[in-house]
Amino acid sequence: MWEDILKKPFHILDGTKLNTYDEVFQGVQIKGETRYWTFNFDEAVEYAFFGSKQDSTPRDDGKPMVFRAIPSKKFYYLLADKEYGDGGMGRGIEPTFELGEDYFKDATKEKVSDKRVIESMRKTIEGNRLQGTTSATMDNAKEHFEEMLKYF
Repeated sequence: MWEDILKKPFHILDGTKLNTYDEVFQGVQIKGETRYWTFNFDEAVEYAFFGSKQDSTPRDDGKPMVFRAIPSKKFYYLLADKEYGDGGMGRGIEPTFELGEDYFKDATKEKVSDKRVIESMRKTIEGNRLQGTTSATMDNAKEHFEEMLKYF
C-alpha cells in the first residue's frame, strides 16, 4: 500500500481516506475557469467539449482544452469532489487553502495536444461511450462535437 502512495504524486483526500493517482486531467473551455480535476482522461475531454451535467445543454463558450498535471517527486493534494458521491470517484477539487507542504496550485500543468483531445472525443462518440457526467447525450453529442471543431 505505501509503495503505491509513494509512486503516485496526486492525492485526493476524503476525510481519512486517501486515493492516489499517477496523473490527473482538467477539461475546460476557458483556461482557469475551474479547479476540478479527474484521473480519467476521457472524462476530462468530455467536460472540455460539453461542460458539466449541471448545464442544461452542451456548452459553447470557447475552445475545448484539456490540461494535465505533470507528475513530479512532490505530492500534490486535492479534496474529494463530494458532488460525485463517496470519495469523489476519482474527481478532486483544488483546495482554496494550503493543504500540506505541496500545494496543488503550484503543480506544473501542461496543455494536452489538440490532436489527442479531438481524437479521444471522436472515439468516445463513435464508440457510444459517453461518461454520463456531462449534459451530452448520444442524440446531441455528434452534432455538438462537429460544431465545436470550429475552434481548432
